[in-house]
Amino acid sequence: MNTVDEQEKTGGVQVISRAASILNLLGEHPAGMSLGKIAKESGLPRSTVQRIVGALAEAELTRTSAKAGVALGPAFLRLVSNTHTDLINTFRPRLEALSEMTGETVVLSRPTGKHLTVIHCAVADGELQVVPRLGFARPLYSTAAGRVLLSLKTNAEVMALFKDDFSPAPDFSIQTTRDLTAVLDDIRRAGISYDFGEMIEGVNTLAIGLETGIGQFSVSMPMPQGRYEKKHDLCLEKLAEFRKKLLKETGPA
Repeated sequence: MNTVDEQEKTGGVQVISRAASILNLLGEHPAGMSLGKIAKESGLPRSTVQRIVGALAEAELTRTSAKAGVALGPAFLRLVSNTHTDLINTFRPRLEALSEMTGETVVLSRPTGKHLTVIHCAVADGELQVVPRLGFARPLYSTAAGRVLLSLKTNAEVMALFKDDFSPAPDFSIQTTRDLTAVLDDIRRAGISYDFGEMIEGVNTLAIGLETGIGQFSVSMPMPQGRYEKKHDLCLEKLAEFRKKLLKETGPA
């Protein structure tokens, strides 16, 4: 390969890397970002950001408005939607079987930047089912499902992720990143994450993490506290079986 070809290849890879960095930032800020903020958080010159955002906009991967700034565009959202559909088709039979065996709603979520996003729910028959809305997003550290996803990272990665954006509610049990990493250590040892009515009063949640060949996911089971003690052992057993079978199908990361 001659020098010109090498330069073109290197330049192309660099542009792709920078575009991916910008798209990842926009994924973490779904409400939109200004060009200046993108430049600051990406470490790229504003002129470079403007040029890449313009190219992404031509492919409808970004969109820009005077009020919100730059946000992910319709083409990117279509790609995400298609991916979610394929993922849900992969997970759905086992999620529905788990829900039927336990009589509880089963929730599939994935990380979106610093937030947890619900992508599918298998709702059990019966009264008093807890069903989070699809697209429901909360900081990862604030939910059992989110914390089990964070436990798949190292503590150093978690500290870096929330270095400038960690603001739990005053009455939340986790107040510092040190508190958070201590909880994550417990989750790694137990292989399961819990929430005892802190996220939603009167609702307990169990959650497992899945690090698969197609991404990281959490599977959680929120239920009224009145059923929790009676169902705890059964749900733990079935969640463990679910994880083993699903990882066999999808492969580990």
